[in-house]
Amino acid sequence: GGPIAREEIYNLCEKLSEKDPSLRTLTLYCRSIDFDGCRHIVAALRGNSIVETVNIAWNTVGDEGIILLADCLVDVPNLTDLNISNNLVGPVGAKYLAEKLPELKSLTALAIRNNPIGGDGATALARKILQLPALKDVYLGDN
Repeated sequence: GGPIAREEIYNLCEKLSEKDPSLRTLTLYCRSIDFDGCRHIVAALRGNSIVETVNIAWNTVGDEGIILLADCLVDVPNLTDLNISNNLVGPVGAKYLAEKLPELKSLTALAIRNNPIGGDGATALARKILQLPALKDVYLGDN
C-alpha cells in the first residue's frame, strides 16, 4: 500500500457506482485515505449489492468517516467482512457504528483493532456484537 491519488479514488468510485460484478472485495489498506476520500468512497458504495468485503484498515478516516461509512453500509446488503482497524476511530465513531451493527445482517467478520475507541466505545460495541448471531469473527484488540 501507499498513498492513493485522488484520481485513483475517483476511478474506483466510478467502478463502484457502476456496480461492477467483479468488484466483490474493496481493499484500500494503508492508502492514506482521510475523511474526504472516505466521503467519495461512501457515495459510490451506497446501495451496492455486490460488494461483500470492505477493508479500509490503516487509514485516517476518523470518527466522521466511520459515521458516514456506517450509514452507508446499512445499504450494502451482502457485506460479510468489515475491517476498519487503525483508522483513528474514537468513542464517538465506535458508539455510532455499534448502533448500526444490528442493521448489518450479513456481517460475519468485524475488525476494529488499534483505534482509540476507549471504554465507552468498547462497551457499546460489545453490547451490540453479543446480539448478532451471524457475527463469528470479531477483532477488537489494542483499543
